[in-house]
Amino acid sequence: MYRVMLVDDEETITEGLKVTIDWEQNRCKVVDTSSDGDEAIRKASIVKPDIVITDIRMLNLDGLSMIEQLKDNHPRLKFIVLSGYSEFELAKRAILLGITAYLLKPIDEEELEDALTRCIQGIEQDHEHHSGEDDESALFELGENKKDVISEAKAYIQSHFASEVTLTTISEHLFINPFYLSRLFKKRTGESYLNYITKVRLEEAKKLLITTDKKIYEVAESVGYDTTKYFSKIFEKWVGCKPSDYKNKYNQQR
Repeated sequence: MYRVMLVDDEETITEGLKVTIDWEQNRCKVVDTSSDGDEAIRKASIVKPDIVITDIRMLNLDGLSMIEQLKDNHPRLKFIVLSGYSEFELAKRAILLGITAYLLKPIDEEELEDALTRCIQGIEQDHEHHSGEDDESALFELGENKKDVISEAKAYIQSHFASEVTLTTISEHLFINPFYLSRLFKKRTGESYLNYITKVRLEEAKKLLITTDKKIYEVAESVGYDTTKYFSKIFEKWVGCKPSDYKNKYNQQR
């Protein structure tokens, strides 16, 4: 799970975000909240967030100034900025600071979830870039067994896709560095391990939709998704239609 800190001087905003977003489904958890930038800077060294979601306008230290200071000590932190203002200069300054997303209030749930996804992708890319030494060590240890590692990783995914399967669980099973595994998987297969897991799950979902009488939520659970909403969103994005439409279309063609 990726660690998220919420920063806003309006408690209703931070409390609202806690309950409106399905953090677990988005592979995140809220580890702390702060009411101003100074407090967030103090807490960041303690709770070690991966992602900070912050308002711009706050008492004491504003959100953008806070980001500048946090980036000095935590260069890999990812930021999502929330603002009630669409001022060009604020947005421009935020972008120059390298934030992942600039979202206007009231916050759209899907936009925030999309921003979280982009933050996670950025974190994983950073991890891959900062494992040179890890790569060399792993290559030395693995030698000519690299192909077998990918085969074993795929086999593990095929056997565990219905449960929580992550880069950590796969790498622990194979006894290798997770960041090296991520990079090697992409190099050997041409796709990320996340894409591969999704493909495996959706192929099984398509089979279940047309060969069983399972309800959509039952299919979702069978292939490793906790909520029907998220399953349907992923299915439509990858397959091009909703699960129910896919099932109905097949039945009509029979």
